[in-house]
Parts: sequence; C-alpha cells; structure tokens
Amino acid sequence: MRRKLVAVLLLAVIVFMMPLDAWAWDFKDKNAYPPPPGYGNLTYTRTQGAYIDFILVHPFSISSSNPEGGSLGDFGPTGPYRSTAEYLFAPDNRDAQGNLILGDGWGFINPKDGLTPPSSDLNTWLQALEWPKSGGWYNVTDAGAKQGSAAIRNIFYHMPYGTYIFTSSNITGASKTNPMLVSPGPNFDTVNDGQRDIRAAGNFPNNKPTYLFNLTKDAAIGLVHRLETLYPNMGVYWVPEVGYEHKKVAWTADLSVAQLTAGSPGSNGQAPFQAVVENLSPFDAVNALFTLYAWPEGEPKPFQVASQKVNIPRGSVAAGTPGALTINGFYAAPEGKKYTLIAAINAVYDPNGVTLGGVPGRWQKQLYNPTYNGQVPPGIGTFLEPYYDNNVKQASQDAYVPPSSDGGGGQGLQGSNDLAVTGLDVYDQNGNKVNSVVVGQGYKVKATFASSFPVNGFAFVRLYDYDKSNSMMYLVDRAYEYFHAGETLTVEWNWNPGHTQFKLIATVDYDYSNGNWVQEKFDGKYIEITYENNKLEKDYTGTSGASGPPPGEQQLTVGAYHPIVTKRVPVYRTVTREIVETYWQEVPLIPANTPEPKIRVRLIQ
Repeated sequence: MRRKLVAVLLLAVIVFMMPLDAWAWDFKDKNAYPPPPGYGNLTYTRTQGAYIDFILVHPFSISSSNPEGGSLGDFGPTGPYRSTAEYLFAPDNRDAQGNLILGDGWGFINPKDGLTPPSSDLNTWLQALEWPKSGGWYNVTDAGAKQGSAAIRNIFYHMPYGTYIFTSSNITGASKTNPMLVSPGPNFDTVNDGQRDIRAAGNFPNNKPTYLFNLTKDAAIGLVHRLETLYPNMGVYWVPEVGYEHKKVAWTADLSVAQLTAGSPGSNGQAPFQAVVENLSPFDAVNALFTLYAWPEGEPKPFQVASQKVNIPRGSVAAGTPGALTINGFYAAPEGKKYTLIAAINAVYDPNGVTLGGVPGRWQKQLYNPTYNGQVPPGIGTFLEPYYDNNVKQASQDAYVPPSSDGGGGQGLQGSNDLAVTGLDVYDQNGNKVNSVVVGQGYKVKATFASSFPVNGFAFVRLYDYDKSNSMMYLVDRAYEYFHAGETLTVEWNWNPGHTQFKLIATVDYDYSNGNWVQEKFDGKYIEITYENNKLEKDYTGTSGASGPPPGEQQLTVGAYHPIVTKRVPVYRTVTREIVETYWQEVPLIPANTPEPKIRVRLIQ
C-alpha cells in the first residue's frame, strides 16, 4: 500500500513540476485553408466574425451613396442569425520588427464550414441576394466591390469593427516572439506571451461572443505585439484590428405595371389587352392582385373589367433586372363612350385611398407576399412596398366603342360580378352569317357570353324562339356552362326555324317562366350587380313554310298574349318487380341411422 501511495505522490510531483508549455496546443497551420480563387497571394491568419444588417429601402435610393436615406425598415434574418464566422486571409505584410500587421487582410464566409457555418437563415438571405462569391466562399471585405448591379441590392457599408481583449496574469515559459496557445476556441483562443493570457472578450451587436480563434502563430505574434504597443498592462482593452467586420446591405421590393396596351373591341364588344408587370426584388411575389379597370368619360368612378392573382418571378439580382410577367386577356369595353383603361398590380380602387403616380382615382395599397424557393424568407412576412406610384398605369390613349346594333352585341359587362350576353348570330350550313332563314332548314346559332366574376362557377345559358305571329315562346335548348373567372365563351346550338316572323333570344342565368323573366344566381350563390344585360334579342324573317313549333322545341306561354289551354296527360310506364312468397308445408321427420325401438313387456305384481 505504501509503495502505491509513494508512486502516486511521485507522479503528482512530476506532473506539477512539468512546464506549462508541455500542455500547450498547436496553432493553426497557415496552409490549413487554401485561399479562395483570385487571392493566391494571401495566406490564412485567423477566424474572426462578420455581422450583416439588411435594410429595405426605396427603389430610387438603393443605388445612391446613402441608401439608408430611403430606408423603410430593418428586414432580414432576426438578430441571432446576423453574425457568423469569417476566415481572414492576409498578405505577408510585417512591421519594422517583423511582426504580422493585423489590420491587413480579406474576410470570407465558408458556407460549408463544419464547425462554424452560417445559420440556415443567414445562408438563405445570402443566396437570395446573390451575394458575391469567390469560388465557394462568400466575399465579406470586398463584397461591395464585387456585387455587380446595385439596382436590387446594394452592399454599401463596410467597417472593420474591433473587439475588447481581456488580459490576465499567467507566468509561463512563452515569450512575445514565441507565444503559446493555452486553450483553443470554440469562440476564442487563449494565447500566452509569457506574462499574461490574452483572449477576446467582446460581443456582436446581437450579444453573441465575438469570434477570434484558429489563430496561426504569426497572427498570435501580431496580436501580442499590438497589445504590447497599445496596452502593456493587465486589463480589458479595445483593439480595432480584430473582432469582426460590420456589413450593411440595402435591398428593395417594387412591383410595377411596365406596359399596358389595348386593342379594338370585336363584334361581341370584347377588347383584347396586354399588360406587363415587373418585380424588382430578390424574392418572388406570390398571389399579387392584378386588376383592370375601365373608366368611362364623365363617370364618377371606374368599374372593374378583369381581375386575377398572379405570381411574378424574382429579378436577376446581380444583373439588376426585374422579373416580368405578361398578362393577356379580354374585357368588355364600355359602349358608346370614350374611356380610360387602367391596370393595377397590388393596388385596388378605393375612394378612401391615396393618389398614385398621377393616375386618376384613389387606390388602396396591398401587401407584398415574398417567397424564395417556395418558402417565406426567414425573418419577414408580408409587407408594404416602399413605393407604389408605379403600381398603376393607364392606357396610352382612350378607346371608343360605338353602340352595338341589335344582335351584334349586348350591353357588355357592367363592372365586376356580372354576366352578360355579348353576341348572337345565325349561320347557314355553309358557315355564312344570315339575317333571314328558310323554314324547315337546319341552321347553327352562336351566342357569346361573358363573366366578370373573380371566381369560377356555373351558369345556365338558354336559347329561346319567339313566334311573333302566334305570340308563343319556345325554349330551343339550354346548357349549364362552366365559366372561369373573367372568361368569355361561345355556345353553339343546332336550330330548325318553324315560323316566318320570329325573334331569337339568348340568355344567361335568366329564365323565362310563366310569362316572367326570372333572375338566377351565378353558380347557385352569387347575385349579379345587374340583370339588364343577361338577355339579347335579334329579329329574323323566314320564307313560307309550315307553321307551329319546330321539332324538339318546348312550348311556353307569353302572359301578355293569347293564353293556351293546359291539359294533364297521363304518362304510363312498365315496372318489373320480383315478388318472393313464403308458405309452410308439413313433411314427415325421419331421423337418419336411427334403429326402430324394441318393445319390452314386464310383469308387475
């Protein structure tokens, strides 16, 4: 037992008497990390920090020397994700005593660093902003010089930001020209110069400890020399050359209607339009609301003629070009008046809104909904754009649509939430449009219908034949058609005229019943703003032929004319049914394999 105790004490004495140098760690080899492409004259010196601020600004100020003058707010990753480690590579610049000059160097973020990679939030923003890279490294020190266009984002601020250095007494065998690494990382290395321990003590603006680790021996010597020159005593001191680099990047998000053109209306009153909307932003604009308005001359307000939600792609950040989307469609042009066509993206007409860009009317701003790679960027949600004056645009010239003749077109759509019959024509077997027919021959009737509802749904479309000579109304046919939002469609019917003086009537969600026109709801649930345009009539004449209702037509009574006699006619049908009857029948029971019983006689006294 005594021998064991002596051995343990001897080992303890040996350990105690070992110099501290024996417990020192190795400094990082300056060749541990090859420099990024294009920086072959540099060598690795240390790992410190980078801190980035993200600022949403006005699109007209972003390229200026002071983008913060048009700042809307601090948008980007939340505070904990603003800082990360950067690798510092420096030229071999030394002072007169041969010490490495700490202030020289270029910082880079390694997104694939296994120990201190940038957070996924920060990495997403760096990708979305197309942060300049050298090889696989994000540039920090010279990011602004390498960023390309500053139209969408501008890395405008760079400041080498120092940190506090803590020193404490610790006598070792090290020296100022031969320091040793007492303990490595993970946030800071502790270096000893023979008299004192030296380590970082400062924090980032988000209160995370400043990085200063993985020092090379040259970097450690430079740090010791700098402290000896500035602060030879023990304590906590500010050293501006080490700590982190502070960066600021301004970015913008701006939707605009870049182009708007309109064509002449056709015979059905539908006019073509084309609009180009642009997105000057590093993010996709999702579910942006595009609306088209017609403002007739002399009217107090415009009415909506088209509306849809669109996704507008992000811009090319490094090139500074916006993403763009072309929207084509048709709208019902107002009849008989000059009008102004107005396109708006993420702005809707509202009498209580604000004026925008000199376009007539007042407008309500809508929120911008950003995504990147299909996900909402971390740290932000929906927001108002910094600038809305270019979100509305009017057509370059007014258009004029003459009043439509009978049958050539209806009144057209009268704003949003409306259905209309906009065209009705008859064609012979050769496809020629005709105004008179031969009784008994086959024709095709084409009717055009339009919807300004912002939702999809079903509507009844009908064709009636009114016999003027007998004051009788006949239903030729009807269909239940599906309308997409803002769609115009044409329905075609086969028709055999049976009268010489008659009128064709096309309707949409407008039913003739018992002498009255009955209004119907779009898709069974939406009431229109007006039903005056749900019916379109056109007079026709026919050569002599058999009178009476054409084959297959349903006869209806017009209340204002001669009544007809209605009789109930029984309708018979044959029904075959299978009938199952249950009855009882008595049958003898003969148990199987049962022997006949034997009779036994007993004498009983």
